[in-house]
Amino acid sequence: MSTADRTPPDVAPSAGTKKMTVTQATFIGVGSMVGAGIFALLGAAGAVAGAAVWVSFLIAGAIAALQGYSFAKRQSWSYSPP
Repeated sequence: MSTADRTPPDVAPSAGTKKMTVTQATFIGVGSMVGAGIFALLGAAGAVAGAAVWVSFLIAGAIAALQGYSFAKRQSWSYSPP
């Protein structure tokens, strides 16, 4: 009995191979670096702010939201349709 005969029924023998593009690999790399940075930042912030770490992240989130709104508003002022 060959190995091809022992393939489980739910696995297709020649289903093809999955390939990852350079863009997908880049996004995975950037995502993992950003995630690791957030965990490292959380540890450093915990050492400085103690139990009030959640307040500092809440303030940073509010500032980031306001900055995003400001960028979007500024872009809408300068946008000219073709």
